[in-house]
Amino acid sequence: MPNDQEELKLVVNLVDNATPGLDKITEKMKDLGGTEMKNAMEAHRKQGEEITKMVKGMQAGFGDDVQSVLTFRGALLGAAGATARH
Repeated sequence: MPNDQEELKLVVNLVDNATPGLDKITEKMKDLGGTEMKNAMEAHRKQGEEITKMVKGMQAGFGDDVQSVLTFRGALLGAAGATARH
């Protein structure tokens, strides 16, 4: 047992067993998320753009339809007003 005057020396050797396994996992993740994932994301983006174009086209069509109905309504009201005056 050491007394107050003695020093203890501790020697520790660490072995890294985790890094090789982590490197394998990293490589597998790259394989999974590589070209296939990039292509899938690109296809998804293009589909989103196509849907956006379709919706905008529908909105424009509906806008024209609503304007036509409002114009027709205005014409009917104008005709009804003119008829009521006579």
